[in-house]
This record gives sequence, structure tokens and C-alpha cells, in this order.
Amino acid sequence: MPLTEKEFSEKKMRAYEAFGKVINEGRKNPIWFVEYMYGIKLIDYQAYGFMKSWWTPFVLWLCSRRAGKALALDTPIPTPSGFKKMEDIHVGDYVFGQNGKPTKVTFESEIFHNHKCYKVKFDDGDTVIADAEHLWEVTDCNRRSEFNIFTVKTTEELYNDMQRGIVKQKVKNNLAVEYPTLKGEKNIPARLYEKGRDFLWVDNSLEVLRTARNGARKGGHRKERDNPVIPEEIMFSSIRQRKAFVMGLFDSKGIHEGMGIVHLVAKSEAFIAQLSELLSSIGYKNLVTGKKVTLKISRGNSLFKLKSKREQLPYNQCKKTDYCGIDSITPCESVPCKCIQVDAEDHLYLFGRKYHVTHNTTTASVFLQTKMLLIPDYKVYISANSAAQSIEIFKMIEDIALQRVPSFASATDIFAYELEKNANNKTGFVHDMMGHRFRLPNNSQLVTLSTNVKAERGKGGSIFFDETAWQTQEQMAALEHFADMDSSFKTEVGARKYFYPKAMPLQLFYASSAGDAEFPFYDKYRTFSKNMFMGDSNYFVFDLNVNTILNHSTIDGKPIKAHISQEAVDKAIEDDPEAADRELFNKFRKGGGRNTVVKPEVIFRNSETRIPIFRNEDGKRKYILCYDPARNYDGSILGIFELIEDKKIGFYLKLVNVIPMIDHQSKNKTPLNMKEQLKVLRKAMIDYNGDAEDWGNIELYIDAGAGGQAQGGIADQLFDDWEDEAGNVYKGVIDGTHPQYETARKSHPNAIKIVHLINPQSHKKIIYDALEKLAPQDVIKFMLWDKKEYIMLPDGNNDFYRYTLSYEEMVALGNCEIMKTQAMYMCRYITGQGNVVYELDRNCKTIKHDDHAYVLALAAYALAVKRRTILTGRKKTTQQTTVPTCVTTIDFD
Repeated sequence: MPLTEKEFSEKKMRAYEAFGKVINEGRKNPIWFVEYMYGIKLIDYQAYGFMKSWWTPFVLWLCSRRAGKALALDTPIPTPSGFKKMEDIHVGDYVFGQNGKPTKVTFESEIFHNHKCYKVKFDDGDTVIADAEHLWEVTDCNRRSEFNIFTVKTTEELYNDMQRGIVKQKVKNNLAVEYPTLKGEKNIPARLYEKGRDFLWVDNSLEVLRTARNGARKGGHRKERDNPVIPEEIMFSSIRQRKAFVMGLFDSKGIHEGMGIVHLVAKSEAFIAQLSELLSSIGYKNLVTGKKVTLKISRGNSLFKLKSKREQLPYNQCKKTDYCGIDSITPCESVPCKCIQVDAEDHLYLFGRKYHVTHNTTTASVFLQTKMLLIPDYKVYISANSAAQSIEIFKMIEDIALQRVPSFASATDIFAYELEKNANNKTGFVHDMMGHRFRLPNNSQLVTLSTNVKAERGKGGSIFFDETAWQTQEQMAALEHFADMDSSFKTEVGARKYFYPKAMPLQLFYASSAGDAEFPFYDKYRTFSKNMFMGDSNYFVFDLNVNTILNHSTIDGKPIKAHISQEAVDKAIEDDPEAADRELFNKFRKGGGRNTVVKPEVIFRNSETRIPIFRNEDGKRKYILCYDPARNYDGSILGIFELIEDKKIGFYLKLVNVIPMIDHQSKNKTPLNMKEQLKVLRKAMIDYNGDAEDWGNIELYIDAGAGGQAQGGIADQLFDDWEDEAGNVYKGVIDGTHPQYETARKSHPNAIKIVHLINPQSHKKIIYDALEKLAPQDVIKFMLWDKKEYIMLPDGNNDFYRYTLSYEEMVALGNCEIMKTQAMYMCRYITGQGNVVYELDRNCKTIKHDDHAYVLALAAYALAVKRRTILTGRKKTTQQTTVPTCVTTIDFD
């Protein structure tokens, strides 16, 4: 029976009253609200920071954070000493990388309970349970392309893809796994072939076997073993030894069905499972069905040694195991999970019996959501180092609200339900390059800001500064005025009709890990801390470092395992003490101060999020290559800068790549010898020149000092024409003006004059002077990277998308960050004799190399030559033919 109007109004009123009680209770106890309404449980130290920040106008969070993506504890992980369960893998152990080589475990997470889990089934029959956040490097099977483009996705993203009809994706598989070589016998591969050939038969002596074979042709019979077990010393021997054993098995019992499809049948399913593992460990994808294993091979990768069997195979080169298809992903009951991280270049490691490959600022988001839902008219702006970073925070809030974050699997949809929506926007989250935003019915709203300070003036509301450690004084000062307005101020006409609740003050909220003491965030940290310690309730500093996480992780007072281990902390300290101090222990570093050649704000003002460039794709771009050959103290660095001419500002540079001349495969990243460096340099010249004749798209600046490594070394090796591996011939290059190459220019008349040898003894002051003068003019642009495995890029449709970086791209971006850091620590000193010298900050003990900064200075010098800047700073003198009519002592300079 339908409700009457009176009954409906009463029911509606009771609902409003209940909702009002929840809101009022939430304002008093937001931690309860987060748990009760969102279903999100905070760690005690998070709850403390959350609560202390609730009513405080000036808040600063200095935080150390880590996270992990997990596999079930009973997942088998291949190691050099055999299979281990995930729960038995610890920091310092070795597993296998995607290339089949051992790689060291550098991080081990806590054991996760109650995570959302999925069962992943592969097309070779293998299965694994992974949590929703676990990362996979996959590509779409339906993609019609000459190349397989792999991207990183979470288990839940793959599950959602399949739900949307992307029915088949493929995950990278391994190369052959390199176990130690089995020793102790002569000619072991030959003996293992014989052992494999005889292995499945009851009497496997060679003489009896020959008799049996002869007897078989005369009606004799051979008896097969019921439960053969492959010994561990064979399972974990070298690739060559394992393959020899397998070839013996297939020569003995393997059957070619046709078209390269081969199978082997045995009496024991356990044996077939072992054989399947063995095949996978040497790089052969296979499928097990009961007591039968099937795979596809060709003559090029045959498992037959017998000529009669091998010649039945097709000639085409079948690939062994480039990838394995994912057949299905289904939700399953949660199981305990754990994550590890490895020291491999691509961060990938193998798991499972079939050797598949896997990959290795949310509190603030929940805080902002809660304030907006509970406090009417609460408007908050998000500011970061780039518009992309601001939008990344926005998307974190969006993902939590729409229940896309597996860590918050129990989160409710309360916030998403409350958002204002319309016919064109079903979720309420508006994606706009001018500022992503959303609004609630209580008139609270959130907007992301760009880094264009002038465009953002004149707004009002609270500001959340993310990654504040690297924001400039100009950016902060312009945006801090947003919070100048008194939030309690109201205007009314006539008698007061309403009594408003206590107004929530507008907030200036700064959140970051530690940075450089030269940036304003450090001053905020000191000022806020002093005021808080003096008892000023308007200030709160939440200093959460790794010691708190390690020693004080509790929920409701009950200890829980910290999500970062002491071993991981120790490894971080060993790898990079300076970075560990900043990122884990919240210790600020001190830059070069007023003597700095390039001020930090200049560098960050000119840093932009973009992908490194590795070649001249259209052949129309111009590049300057700056090369500092190896010295005894520093490494060899090659910097690539695009030279661009603008009608308004003239020539300017964009740093597009930094190539360290080191062996990336070596454990200690050892420097390349000069022969290998020459190969890298020539390849870079070819890549960045494109198709231009006579090296028309590049110029090469080389440091002529370096202990003779350039003159008489690398530069001399460039005189003659050379031929690449494909047989293409390239003209030699030479310095067209250097006096010591006068004879060489005569003996190499066809060498192209694009080389500029720079003597550091005579030019060091000049090149750093060029950097000091040009950088503040905003004519040298850098890349921006926050050390994540992805960056946010515009998608051309009024939004940003997550671009997954390759290893090569991360190396380039990482070396760009090193170049910027060294530049900030390069100082200009005046000696007692009045001479100017340039060297690293004398008070800095962590930055010990200037190779990257020197390459940057070389580029600035090259740009100055292009711009015809007066490098020495001397003023031009004007000849006066008559006495000036006005003479003054005022210096207008």
C-alpha cells in the first residue's frame, strides 16, 4: 500500500535526522566516519595525523611511503636451488629474471590478509592466485601489429578487460633458465642424452635396449616404467644438460603428429608434470592433458636428435616461448599474499611451475574526501609540480570512490553516490585539461590546478600542495592567497534566522617527502614545527619517517607487521645513502646556497613531463650531442639536446636523453672501455642525425681534456669513414678549427666539420658562465620524473593517461634527474686571488661527481654560440668623440 503524503514526509524526515546525526558525529570523529561509512581502516599513526589535521589551518605532512603487489604465499617460485614457496623467499635470496638469469630479491613485503584475490589460468594449463593489485606485463592477442607492445596492468584491470570482451591477453614468458652446470662426469650432455633415451624403460641399459629394439621389430616387447621420477640434479642442471636429457626422451617416445606438433605420452601423470616443468625451464611452451604433454617445434628448435624424426619437422622457425596466453581470470576466496621486488633491470621475475613472468598518497585522498562530504562549501584546490601530478591525485580519489583500489576492497560507494552527476557525466568526475573537478550537493568541490601561476590567481579555498618539497616560492606564494578569506564570514539581510555550526577554517595543507633545504618547503617545515612546539594550535606537523613505520605500526593498539622491512631499508641505504636519508628518514639535503650556478627554482620551473627521445624520427629535428669522455674520477656521459628556434625567444634547448657510458648488465655498473664508448657514440650520431646528408642534423661537442681521452682518443677515431653492421657507410667527422687538428684536416679532407673540441682548462669558466646566464632566461628545458614506472601524459581528448615507461626511458629520465641535482650543487667561488672557480658545493658530502653537470654546461656553451651571447660578460666600450653634456656618479647598471 503506497504511503500517504504525511507518512512519506515523516519517513523522509526521519531519514534526514539520521543522516544529520551521522554527519554531526563524523565532524566530531572523522576516523569513525571513515571506517563506518567508507569501510576503510587506518593504521594508528595515519589516524593520529588525520585527526590532528582535521581543524588545523596550517598542516604539513612529511611522509615516507612504500607499497607492494602480491602473490599467494604458496605460489612456487623457481630459484637457482630449486622451487620455493613465495612465503619462503626473503631479501638476499635469488630468483630468476625474465632473461633466465638469477636476480637478487631486494624487498619483501608484509603478509597481506583479506586482499581481493583472483585465480589466473594460462593457456598452458598453469594457474596462480594473485591479489588484485599484482602487476603483469601483457599485450593484447588481438592486436594486429608487427610488434608486440607490452604494457603493465593489475590483475583487476585484466579481469575488467575480460569482462568488457577483451577475451585474450598474453603475458611475457621466460627465456631458458640458467641453473648451475652439473659436474662430475665426462661428456655429460652425451651421457644425459643416453639417460633420457633409456629413462622410461624398465631395463634401461644400452645393450638390453638395443636387443629390445631389434626384438620389437621381430615381435618383441619393451616394458615401460610405471612411476619414473626425474632426479633433481637433472631438473636443476645447465640448459644444455637439460635439453640433452629431453632430446633423449623425445627420440625414445616422442611422436610427431604433423605440422610441427609433437607429443609424448607416459604412464605417470607426475612424470608428465615434471617433464612439462623441464620443457618450460628450457624455453619451450607446452600443454599438459593428463598423461600427455604437447608442444610445437620446427627444425630450427627441434627436440629430436635422430635425423629420421628431425626431418619430418617443418622448416619454419617456430618461436619457443615469447608469451603465454591468459585463458581466464576469476575472483576467488582471499588467501594470504606477499610481494617481492628484484634487482633485475626490468623488475620482472619468474613464478609458477611453467616459469611465467610477473612485475614487481592515499591517506590524503581519503582525508580530502571526508572533509568535502562532511563540511559544506568546502572548496579545495590541488597543486603539484605539474598538472599531470595534480590530476594523478584526483584520479586516486576517483578510483577510491568508484571502488577501483584493491587495497580498499572493503570501501563503500557512499562518496560516489553523493557526487553531482548529469546526463553527460554518469560518475560526477569531470575530466578537463583546464582543471579536473567534481562537486557535491553541499557545494563542496575539488579542482586541480596547473603550474601556470598567472592563470590561477583570484581564486579562493583550501590548498593541498602535493610533493611540496620541489615547489618554487613563486608558485607557493601565488596560491597561498587562496586561503586568505575568513570561512566564518557570512552576509545576511534582516534578522538572523539560522545559527550556523562552527566553520571549518580554510587550510594550507603541504604534503611531501623531504627535499632540498633551499626550497620553501623546508622553511615551512621549520616554521610550522616551531609554532607547534610553542603551543600554537593553528599549526600541525606530521613527521612520519621509516622508523615510525618499522617500530610503531598498530591498528587499534594491536601491533601489525610493517609494510616495509628492515632489510629493504638497509638495502636502500647501501644503494643510495643520500636518497635514503631524504625519502626514508625525512632528512633535508642542503644545496649550494647563494653560490649556486643554477638556482633550484630555475631548474624546476623549466622541467616538464615528457618521454625521452631516442632517434630523429622525422629527420627534421636538430640536435646537439655533448660528450664528456671518461676520467679517472667521473664517468663518461653523453647528453642529447634538441635545438629549437623560436621566433620570439630565439634558439633554446630541450634535454631529450642522457646516456651513461656504463655496462648495465654488470652488477656494479662498470664503465665501458673506449672501444665500446665509440660504438655508443656512433650509434647516437646515426640515430639523431636521421637521413640528413653530411651529418646535417647534428653537432658534436666533446670535452678535449679527460686525460687525453678525447684528443688522441675518441675524437681521432671519428676522422675516418666507417661502416655499420648493416653495411651502411658513414662519413668521418672532425673539428674544423682546432689548431692541433690542422694536419688531420689536410689528411682527411672529406671529414665533415661538425665536431667542437672544448678545452676544460681554458673554457671551464666560460661554459659555466654560459649556463649561469642562460638558464634563468628559461631557454634550457629539462624532463621531469618522480621515479615511478609511469608518467601521466595528455591523451589528446581533454584528459591524461598513464604511460608505462620502458627500462631505457627510465634510465634516461633518471640520468636527467642526476644532471639537475648536480647542477643545483655546482657553485661559483671566488678565490683569495680574485679568480672565479666552479666546483661542487664544498659543504655537500653526498654529491661527489660533476660529470652530468659538466655536460649540461657544454650544452649551454653550444647554445650561447648559437645565440651569439657575450660569454665573458665584458661590456662593449663606445668611443666618445665629444665630451658628454651630462656627467653623473649614478650607476644605472
